[in-house]
Amino acid sequence: MQAIERFRYHAATLGVSGQIRQPFEHAICPQADVMLPETGGFVHARVDNFNFRDLIVFDRAIAFAAGSFSVKDDAFDATATVTIEGLNIFNLITADRVTARIASSHPRSGAEPRITPIGSSFENLRIAGYKVEVDLAVDTFSEFDTASELRSACEDNDLSERVQPHSLSTERDGEMSFTLVRSLRGLGREITVSGNTIRIRDFGVVRLAEIFISERKRRVTMVQFNLGSTPEGDGQAGGAEGNGSAN
Repeated sequence: MQAIERFRYHAATLGVSGQIRQPFEHAICPQADVMLPETGGFVHARVDNFNFRDLIVFDRAIAFAAGSFSVKDDAFDATATVTIEGLNIFNLITADRVTARIASSHPRSGAEPRITPIGSSFENLRIAGYKVEVDLAVDTFSEFDTASELRSACEDNDLSERVQPHSLSTERDGEMSFTLVRSLRGLGREITVSGNTIRIRDFGVVRLAEIFISERKRRVTMVQFNLGSTPEGDGQAGGAEGNGSAN
């Protein structure tokens, strides 16, 4: 373990983005996307009354990222947060509020950073007309807030049942992927639900609250959609990531 003499911050957000391929082709440019300079500081963005052809609409998206050295914690701290209010995606996915948040603390000693998704949430989420009760395991991924603690929990017989049900894929290039979704309730029987994946006939697939974890990085995406019918395309809403590096 080597003490950090110089730290490069990284924190970023993404409000909404996507790509429509049929019946027309159009890229939905990233909205409320900010990126923190390597030197830290504060960046902020706000987008009001976004409307893409009445297909993807939101009232307001507010994003910020901040990074600074904490004397109290003797660590380089950073956070990235984006909140989308009044979200409406193809009149099939609506929410009063979607928030994605990642907070990180990199000890100056060079010890493994602690990174959490505390604050990531849905408020009044509705899918295909149903009000969805989403139970997110933010508490679990905040308790096991380092990559090594999470791996240990996955391998521990007593703890694995708290973590393994959230696993989406095995490690690849040092990255693990999980879902924050503990349970989904309220959807109709005509809609297929598997973990955090929701399949809607004549619409496509919706995935909720996925988190990607590596040694010094976290990335959370609250809504991903893949349209398999007309329109055809894909996109996401509510993304935040954070990490950092020393040199």
